[in-house]
Amino acid sequence: MIYLAAALPALRLITSPLYNIPFPLYGSGFLNDLILAATCPINCLSNDSNFIVGFFPFSVTAETLISSGSSKITGCEKKTGTVIKIAKLFGYVRETNYGKYFDVKSKINAVNLAYTNLGLQAHTDNPYRNPVPTIQILHCIKNSTKGGDTKVIDGFKAALRLKKENKKYFDLLSKYRTQFEFKEKNNVHLKSRFPMISLSTDGELIGIYFNNRSIGPITDVPYGLMLDYYKAYRKFSNIIDDPKMAIEFKLKPGQCFIVDNTRVLHARTAYYGSGNRWLQGCYADKDGLLSSILTQKKN
Repeated sequence: MIYLAAALPALRLITSPLYNIPFPLYGSGFLNDLILAATCPINCLSNDSNFIVGFFPFSVTAETLISSGSSKITGCEKKTGTVIKIAKLFGYVRETNYGKYFDVKSKINAVNLAYTNLGLQAHTDNPYRNPVPTIQILHCIKNSTKGGDTKVIDGFKAALRLKKENKKYFDLLSKYRTQFEFKEKNNVHLKSRFPMISLSTDGELIGIYFNNRSIGPITDVPYGLMLDYYKAYRKFSNIIDDPKMAIEFKLKPGQCFIVDNTRVLHARTAYYGSGNRWLQGCYADKDGLLSSILTQKKN
C-alpha cells in the first residue's frame, strides 16, 4: 500500500517522477501505524504474476517497498537458507564476498561490528561497493536475548530535515563525495565514493550513503570547506541519531525484515544475557521490483 494523504494526513509525501510513486516521510510518531500494518504473513505472497496485491503500508508488494522503504514478513520457516527463498519472491540474490547469504551473530575475532553483540549506529549497508546493493533482507531464526532491537530511520526525511535546518550543510553533503572503504585480510579490498546525500541532475533526492564504520579519508572537499563539511557530517549524524527519527521493534523468530538500502538506514541496540540471537541476511536489487511495478500497471 502507498500511504494516502487522506489516510494519514500528517505524513509528508514526496513523489518519484519516474514511477509516479508517493514516498511517505515517517518517524517514531507513526510507530503503531507502520509496524502493525507492516506485518504480512508469508502465505500472502507468491512469485506468480499476481503477487502484487492488496493495501500494505510498509512494502512487501513491489510498489510499496519502493514507496515506504521497508517491510516485515511473518510466518517464515525458522531454517537456514530461508532468506534466499524470500529474495526469490521478487528478484535475484546479489552475491557478495559475504556469500549468497550471511549469518548475523556474535563471532570470535569478528571482522565486522555486526558480528558482535554491540549496538550499531544507523547506517546503510556496503557503501564501499559500486553499485551498492539496493535491497537488504534479514531473516530472524533465533532471538531470545535481551536487547537486540531493530531500528529504522527514513534517510530521506533526515536529509530534508537537514536541508530545512541548514541549507548550507545539505548542499555540502550533496555536492561532495565521501570515500568508503572495506578491507578484509588479503583477499578483499573495496572502495567507492558517493555523496552522503545523493541527488539526480535535476535535484531529485535519490539516495543516502551513510556508514560511520566504513567511511574513509575525505579527499574530495576543498581545504577551505573542510571544517564546514565535518560540521555538516556531524549535524546529519545527530539528526539520524535523534530518537524521534527512529522506529524501533524486535524481530521475532520466523519474521523477516526487508529494507531499501538506498533510502532507509537501519540500526541495532546491543544485546546481552543468556539465549541466542541469530539472523541470516542477503542482498538483492530493486530492478526486479521496479519491473514488477511497470508490468503490473500495464496489466
